[in-house]
Amino acid sequence: MKKNQIILIIIGVLILVGFVSSFIYWQSRARPESRVRPAAPPELLEPEAPLPETIQSPTASGQVIEISDHTIILSTDEETLSVGIKKDAKIYFLNLERKELRDVEFEDIKVGDKVTISVEKKDETLKGDVVTILSK
Repeated sequence: MKKNQIILIIIGVLILVGFVSSFIYWQSRARPESRVRPAAPPELLEPEAPLPETIQSPTASGQVIEISDHTIILSTDEETLSVGIKKDAKIYFLNLERKELRDVEFEDIKVGDKVTISVEKKDETLKGDVVTILSK
């Protein structure tokens, strides 16, 4: 064989290897379904499924306009709301600037504070078990 023929064969093989490599790479990129997460189990998708206990408690939020005997009266844009606070309630102060959450006492809640209260309805009254005072 002549030297030119050997060089042409080598170049042809290299071109063929390049095409095969490009095709394999393209095929691996063209199958996005292999990277798709599996669907959620059907029981999580059903609207009738009950919510986990940790998120069943509704909240009341607003500005404190009155405090008396472990009861807080909140004012929202639309109404006022009276919430009794349980004696063993957890009360926190959230400082948004410092990104700090600390335990406080019921006596630390002041008129004018903005609060969020986790509540439950008992005998047509609202009882709060977690109060978060938001920093001003």
